[in-house]
Amino acid sequence: MKVQTFPILPKKISFQLKKLTKSSARAYWKEAPGATGYEILYSSTEKGSYQSIGYHQSLDCIVEKLEFGYIYYFNIRPYVYIGSKLYYGGLSKVVSIKM
Repeated sequence: MKVQTFPILPKKISFQLKKLTKSSARAYWKEAPGATGYEILYSSTEKGSYQSIGYHQSLDCIVEKLEFGYIYYFNIRPYVYIGSKLYYGGLSKVVSIKM
């Protein structure tokens, strides 16, 4: 009998955005149990393609070089490494901020 194992993915999280200056904002969230870290994604359109800002192990991230007067849309997803493989949890709801 062959035994199969499956990764337990971290649950999706919610987060908040706070405007710091006219060109920067801070995203912050609560820990997702079992997560190795978090990937932050953003887009200039809600339904557009999202770009990764990067991977973070902390519970917040400061995003800089945003253009004043524009609306930005953010998403966060937790991830976990199991061995050398990277697995993602679910995407958060989209949160927007006007700079």
